Amino acid sequence: MGLFWAEPLSQASVHSNGIPMREGVGRGVARERSKGMQESLLGGKRFPQLRIISFAISPEIQTSIHILQPFINFYKHLPTSDSFFMMHLQDPAVIPPSRQLWRAALKIPMYSVAIIPIAAGSAFAWYEQRHFHPLLLSLFLLASILILVWMNVSNDVFDHATGIDIHKYHSLVYLTRRPQFLLTLANICLGIGLGCIACICWLQRDPTLLGLVGLACFLGYTYQGPPFRLGYLGLGEPICFFCFGPVAVQAAYYSQTQHFSWTILPLSCLIGLTTTLILFCSHFHQVEDDLAAGKRSPVVRLGTVKAAALIPYGCSVFYGLTVLFCIVGWLPLWSLAVIFTLPVAQNLSHLLITYHNQPQRIHHSKFMAVQLHFWSGVILCLSFLLP
Repeated sequence: MGLFWAEPLSQASVHSNGIPMREGVGRGVARERSKGMQESLLGGKRFPQLRIISFAISPEIQTSIHILQPFINFYKHLPTSDSFFMMHLQDPAVIPPSRQLWRAALKIPMYSVAIIPIAAGSAFAWYEQRHFHPLLLSLFLLASILILVWMNVSNDVFDHATGIDIHKYHSLVYLTRRPQFLLTLANICLGIGLGCIACICWLQRDPTLLGLVGLACFLGYTYQGPPFRLGYLGLGEPICFFCFGPVAVQAAYYSQTQHFSWTILPLSCLIGLTTTLILFCSHFHQVEDDLAAGKRSPVVRLGTVKAAALIPYGCSVFYGLTVLFCIVGWLPLWSLAVIFTLPVAQNLSHLLITYHNQPQRIHHSKFMAVQLHFWSGVILCLSFLLP
């Protein structure tokens, strides 16, 4: 394992609207697959391909990397978001094939927001205290993924109840027609996830971690769940930042060290910023539906023009803070490698500023934000493990 550097991918042919061309369309086969990160959907512009260079590392760090390696390999070979996940619906009456809908409903790349905060907090525990317990990290990762399943599935059910997902054909409720079953399944995932956290608490003879995770779950419920529905008031972004930033990263750190640390706050804020960016980008293509359902998201409140103009500023804050934290010594100098994700941020900003009011062109913007979140998070995690 080693450090990432940026290397351009080969140029792909594109349609006039900027979407990469696929071969074998007549048979429904998309043969063009890139290795590593995928090409941007902006007129042939390209994402960086992240490769690995080798160097010697300790057995403890090797163990932590081996735990995370399946997630990295899986994410690195995902197909492009437009072909695999996003439904470019030029006509709302046209419903994509069921297989595509299910793939979009599962939102597999979104689960990086469950993995990165836990990995980052655990990596910081090694960096600061030289504490690392592979079993505890594995249990926490499983719990985090299951809790995010609960959040995503239950949010689909709650959105169905308000009618805001009337054009969301990849909603799990639309696909199954069984909202009560889905809610039960979501609650089972929550129970198992909290059970994993309780297991960590039992092993440590300390219930603090369960309280932290319970707080995050409660705040996550208030985002869409009745009677709160704070997301409809435009408060989803602060909740997202707090839950997936300071709370989640601090909880992961505590699971390894059994004490809190103020010095982890800079890292947790960076993770929270990129996670919040994902949620913010997810509003652009559904402004009309949000308005119809009375949801006052930040994009609805600001308008798409002003909201899109915030994207480059938000990305600049992320990179600026990273540089500042490295200068003052709160992050290792290896963390400066996040600058290799700049092309992703640039393409995301250009896309939303250019096509902010064209939902068909920006459906995939949140998955571009996911790529920024994932790769910057991986680089930050590795920066704490390098000598």
